[in-house]
Amino acid sequence: MHPCAPIVFVFAAALGAQTITVTASGSLSLAWQGSGPVQTATQQVFGSTSLQVSTVGSAVLTIGPTTTLELEALDPPWPGGSQGWWSSASASVLVAYAADAPLAGVLRLYIDPACIMGMPPMSDVENDGLVEANSWQGTVQVDVPVVLGPRPIPVHLGADTVNFGGATCIVTSSIQFVPLVANLQTAGAACGPSLAASLLPPAQQPGRLTLHVDDDPAAPTSIAAALAFGSTALPTGPTCNPGLIADGWFFVMPSAGGFDLPIPLSSYLTGNVHLQYIGLLLPFSLQLSNRLSLTLP
Repeated sequence: MHPCAPIVFVFAAALGAQTITVTASGSLSLAWQGSGPVQTATQQVFGSTSLQVSTVGSAVLTIGPTTTLELEALDPPWPGGSQGWWSSASASVLVAYAADAPLAGVLRLYIDPACIMGMPPMSDVENDGLVEANSWQGTVQVDVPVVLGPRPIPVHLGADTVNFGGATCIVTSSIQFVPLVANLQTAGAACGPSLAASLLPPAQQPGRLTLHVDDDPAAPTSIAAALAFGSTALPTGPTCNPGLIADGWFFVMPSAGGFDLPIPLSSYLTGNVHLQYIGLLLPFSLQLSNRLSLTLP
């Protein structure tokens, strides 16, 4: 990843008064070879950026509420003056999402691959090597639960498409932050870890809640942790505080970087439920997430 000073794109979230910022850094590249040596062109990313060579292809990154990366490798002259003519388009871009107040939702990752030559397009949330979405063939869409906050959440977009002759090769990758629907709300500041959720409707697997705990990699990992749940919420201010009166506890195993916890929902479970993740650090200090409120019809 090439260092650069990214441009910030700011937009208001659809729910509440939170402001979301999107930054981007990295590089876009084109390469080609005809009858002579390999030639290349590279453009550093500063927000929305484009690179184009008329006979080779283009690489375009558009930053906004939906961030899109499109790579196009044009059909090279074929068979040309000699066998082996080719053109390629590639990118390695780090897009980061943040918000001025906790906002739960999903990062919707979309990939539409092109030619099978090169590297399959991929999207890696947190840039931790655990790829959430990639594809050689066929479109892919993956929703990753997150809570946006002051700590930027990076997403690494990478792809490389090579055209040796034939149809034009176009790869499209996109990231869209989608705020949670009205029956999933967050409140209060996250103190270390943050808590997000995604809710599948009863028609899918028949009703499933997936909680996502996002631990700040810069903070120590808790030695023990639990999810508190209850029906009574407490007022939450700008500091880290307990957000509910706990009716019960569900103990979980903490891990560096966070984890996902799928919870099956009974069709008989209705009403309001409040959840908060609490981690224990030595010597006896607590890490409290934001409060998550779930309303089941």
